[in-house]
Order: sequence, then structure tokens, then C-alpha cells
Amino acid sequence: MKIIWTSIDKKSNHKLASLADRAFEEQIFLDVEIGPKNNVGAEYFKLFLNVNNQKSLEPLILGLINTGKYPGNNWLEILVYRNELFFSDSSQFTVSEKLELDFFEKLGDLIPSGGHMMIEYDSTIRRLTARSLLVGVPPDATPVGRLLYIAGCGFSIRNWYIPEGGREGMRKLQGFKPLDRNHQINSAVKRIDVIKSYIDSELDIEWDLRGYTLPIAEQAYNFLSDIIKCEN
Repeated sequence: MKIIWTSIDKKSNHKLASLADRAFEEQIFLDVEIGPKNNVGAEYFKLFLNVNNQKSLEPLILGLINTGKYPGNNWLEILVYRNELFFSDSSQFTVSEKLELDFFEKLGDLIPSGGHMMIEYDSTIRRLTARSLLVGVPPDATPVGRLLYIAGCGFSIRNWYIPEGGREGMRKLQGFKPLDRNHQINSAVKRIDVIKSYIDSELDIEWDLRGYTLPIAEQAYNFLSDIIKCEN
């Protein structure tokens, strides 16, 4: 049976409608398509890059979205992310780091308090995160961890590196949004010591891993420090 994908625009009442036709940079927009549901009721979606009125041949993001009454029912999972996209006129577009962060910030806006986001790190594009986690870098200091922070889901990060029975799919990081202010503070206090330990450590790892992850760790530390200070 052929899978049917439906385009939605900003007039739709779908959760993802706020991304449709939204300008991220001059002449850069997202086209949103909704697909079938999986066996637990989550809905597949595709986000295509639209540059100068041309839609990318493949989606920028393939993911799953789930909504529900309780906080834990509300989540997004990023199954595929591409930073190199091609168009029908054979042109190519490379997504900048700044633009990627902007995409994930807006995706995070769709997740309510207590919800979560999951991002795979099994693909080639996420290889730096996979290598970092393998040698003991905390999830908060990895490139994928940074995306979770940008999305507002970095207060508690779980590393799904051993799928249970294969149903969880690829390796992924799962980041949670705090339920409320108290939850935010408590989570920040728990994570900040882990991040500080990594910053102060003399972990013997490859220079490119240390050089890329240390600034991310420092950003996370400063972010959490500001949250904790505001409470005092």
C-alpha cells in the first residue's frame, strides 16, 4: 500500500503548522508534510527545505511527533537529519550551523513542559557525538546535546545506547523539558557538577573531540549557572 503524505500550511490546526512557510533566513522556508502513524500512534513528518521557491528533493528532517494529555505523551523524535540538500535544478544547499540551531530551537518550541525530544546519533552526520560519548564525554557536551539545549530539552539527558529488543531503533539522546521552575532548578543542580567535572578534567581524548566539545560544555555550564543564580 502506498504511503500518503499530506502537505500542511500555517492555516492548519496541526501542531507543526507553525513551521510551515516560516522564514528562517531570506528566501529560506520549511515545507511540512504529515504521514502515517506508527504502532504507538505517533505521526511521521517530513520537513523539506524551500530555498528561493524550490523544494529540496529529500527532507531536511524525517521525524515522529506525538501529542497527548500528559506531559510524557508530548515528544518529538528526529530520525533523519540532512545538512546537504539537492534541488531539481541540480543546485545544492549546505545548512549552516547557525541555521541548524535555529531549526531545532523552533522545533523545541512545539514541546510543552514535561515533554521531551530524541535525536539519533547513529548516522554519519552525528559521528562526532557518537565518538565523544564512546570516550566518556558527557551528553551535555556533545553536538547533539547542544541541539537539545537549544530546543529547551537539555535539563536531563538520557543516552539510549543499547536498544532494548531493537524496538527503540537507532542510538539516540533523549532530552527533557522541566515540568516547572522547581524541576528546572533541581535538574540544573544535578547536571552542572557533571559538566564542571568534564571541563576541569584532563581526559585523554583526541584533539578534535576535546576542541569541539569543551566549548559546548562551557556554554552548558554557563547556561545552568545563570539559572541557578537567578534562584538565589
